[in-house]
Amino acid sequence: MNFSMSEIIVVAVIALFVVKPDHLPHAARAAGRALRTVRRLTNKIQTMIEETANK
Repeated sequence: MNFSMSEIIVVAVIALFVVKPDHLPHAARAAGRALRTVRRLTNKIQTMIEETANK
């Protein structure tokens, strides 16, 4: 996933309105953890599919 700087700024501004500024660091960490988990699972699934296809 590649994001442009303008997309990142828009998301940051929206986050400031949705999440109170003092809760923003916690919300960002939680979002980062969730993204890492999704990427890890996606990679595992892709590896499993590739291994199955190569058999």
